[in-house]
Amino acid sequence: MTDSNFQPESWSEHPTVQAPAVQVTFFEDRAEVVRRASVHMPQGRSWVTLLGPGVLLDDASVVVQVIGQKARVLGSRVLRHKRSATALPSHELEELEKAAQQAQQEHKRLLQALDRVQRKRQRSSAWLDLWSRALPRAPQPSPQNLEDWKAAIEKIVAEHGRDGFVAAWLVHRGVGWAADLIPNLSTERPST
Repeated sequence: MTDSNFQPESWSEHPTVQAPAVQVTFFEDRAEVVRRASVHMPQGRSWVTLLGPGVLLDDASVVVQVIGQKARVLGSRVLRHKRSATALPSHELEELEKAAQQAQQEHKRLLQALDRVQRKRQRSSAWLDLWSRALPRAPQPSPQNLEDWKAAIEKIVAEHGRDGFVAAWLVHRGVGWAADLIPNLSTERPST
């Protein structure tokens, strides 16, 4: 500011606007934060309070620019306000800690549930993919084929009974060797 004696009479009489961050660039030991605010200023010298910068702001690094031809920045300063907070009673603090623990447990439970759902979704997607690739290769039965199958099933059930159906069906289909791979064939039931 060109006039070092200029002091605002009351900070509350001057515009106060939020200055949200619009760009952040991280470096090894610091970060550059670009904030943007829009405010209408009256003609003459004025102060404006920009809210948003954090308490760890390096005062010397502050650069203020005006977009527009009718205004210019004469100076800037960083003001920090100290606020004191009263300590919570121990029972309120315990309640808050308990609520935080419950929230952490719920968060963990929800993450596990999400993981289960994602795994189920992946399995379902894999099965659907396999099914969609196999479906065109499946033989399309004709009404005569269906009648032949029904007659063969009825004949096998009549000759071997329900307990002997699976082994007899495998022999009928030409894969009798598979009967040795299935334990307890006598407890299997045919589907008619």
